[in-house]
Amino acid sequence: MENLEKYKIKKLSDYKIQLEYEIPIFATQEDSVTFIDTIKIKVKYRINRDELRHQNELPTYYPILFKYPNKFIQKLSQKWKIKMKFISISRKNDLHVIDRHLISGLYSEFIFDDKSWTRDYLINKILENGTRVDI
Repeated sequence: MENLEKYKIKKLSDYKIQLEYEIPIFATQEDSVTFIDTIKIKVKYRINRDELRHQNELPTYYPILFKYPNKFIQKLSQKWKIKMKFISISRKNDLHVIDRHLISGLYSEFIFDDKSWTRDYLINKILENGTRVDI
């Protein structure tokens, strides 16, 4: 069962909803993964009208793919100063029940896969925190 406080559901029509939730941003480097931040996203989901259901079954909502995915990735790229080609997003393919809605394809995380960006980010974090590092 998902943590319901994380999700805000807005009904758009009889067949569409919008989910607002936060997902983490991770940066990869060699064999390690670093947590960067969380970002709030809004994703629209739609019922497949052709899907057969029994009377008491919940309909399954599937994500409506971003109309302009590069626009969102571009904003993320500008905010974090990382090239768009190094940003990817992961989705969970299993089903989740959220506030009596059966959701498929929740986005789970953004991944920054640029070794030099991650190295610079970690160095800047160390400098900001004033932590001494012995080499």
